Amino acid sequence: MAVPQFPSIRLAEAEGGRVVTLTFDTNEKGNIITRAMLKDVAHALDHLEASKPRVLVLQGGKTDFSRGVDPAVLDSDETAFLAFLDLEFSVWRRVEMLPFITIAALRGYAVGNAAELALACDFRIAAPDARLYYPEMHVGFTGPAQRLSRFVGVGKAKEILLEPLAVGGEEALRLGLFTRLVPAERFDAEVTAFAAGLAGHPPVAVELTKKAIAEAYARVDGESPADRLASAAAYRTDDRRRGIEAMRNRTKPDFTGR
Repeated sequence: MAVPQFPSIRLAEAEGGRVVTLTFDTNEKGNIITRAMLKDVAHALDHLEASKPRVLVLQGGKTDFSRGVDPAVLDSDETAFLAFLDLEFSVWRRVEMLPFITIAALRGYAVGNAAELALACDFRIAAPDARLYYPEMHVGFTGPAQRLSRFVGVGKAKEILLEPLAVGGEEALRLGLFTRLVPAERFDAEVTAFAAGLAGHPPVAVELTKKAIAEAYARVDGESPADRLASAAAYRTDDRRRGIEAMRNRTKPDFTGR
């Protein structure tokens, strides 16, 4: 099957088609996640679900995996925001439930919804500068709590989301947020070798194992609407408007609780 290409992402095959690398590049500062990029990923997933590789590697930019959502989305009208939210949750859920192995290759920051994409993957290979960061509290939004809580537990999830904290290095490795931490000079080679090793696994056994694990956590993953409802509710607050305005003006927001 021919490998399709898209405006904001690239697909490349290796290991005789058993390994596919999806690189997303929105040509925006920080490689932010746009509506167009999400639509391209959704179409790419259609192709991948039909072609059934053994391993999918997702990678962002050379400097940052992604600095998160396009700020214009946070300041859009409610209909547009909710449409983006539904698309995002759908795409991340599809990544999480793919029948083959997925690896997030992390350089620099994975912020907000980009961190969610990383956690939706089966493995996360991280360079020394890789960080997961949920800064939503700074702009009057809710940080997505469910996947993170599944990995780190309630107490640490509150610390990461409510302070908020950027997590990386040995701490992220210890918490299970990173699978491997590798030197920058060996990063590409390590990702390639890890993916190639996994590509030899039996596909049916991989799919069944992933399904069994998903069933064990059926109420704390993308099936629950709690994160989506929380984001929608936060969008409607005056604090969200104050937070976005403060971010735009590079000032400190004065949140009122309304």
